[in-house]
Amino acid sequence: MTSTTAIDSFSRDDRGGSHRQPLSNAWVPLAQWLAILAMTVEHVSKFLWPDAAFTPWAIALGRIAFPLFAGMVAWHLLHNTRRPARYGLRLLWVGSLAQLPYALVITPDKLNVCFTLGLGMLSVIALQQFQERTLQAAIGIVLVILALSISPHVEYGLLG
Repeated sequence: MTSTTAIDSFSRDDRGGSHRQPLSNAWVPLAQWLAILAMTVEHVSKFLWPDAAFTPWAIALGRIAFPLFAGMVAWHLLHNTRRPARYGLRLLWVGSLAQLPYALVITPDKLNVCFTLGLGMLSVIALQQFQERTLQAAIGIVLVILALSISPHVEYGLLG
């Protein structure tokens, strides 16, 4: 590619133009509340009633939260942010703020899902840089991010 920024290449259509029809994001608030509700049900049931008969069902319900959050992150990356790296770093910052409550309620052995989402987004951005800039820097960034995401201490790991 020529000297375009990472976000420019994300916003171009298949014909190479940068003009797009406005996309409806009416699904985002609904998906956000559904994900938050599912995640809350799972976390509350794990914390308050870990041995209850319904806890496996609550955990299964909570598993829909991650794909919804991942979809929202991807949507915002493609359509709503001008600075993708800053957005990825903001996810890591939110993950840092949420880590103490997560460690106290869920598990002290893993990083919360914001780290998975932030590292995944930064991996996508690094791969984009790989196409546009220096091979060595992009490979180094991708390897570091993949090493972190393969770690057993990151929620959902590489699959996330």
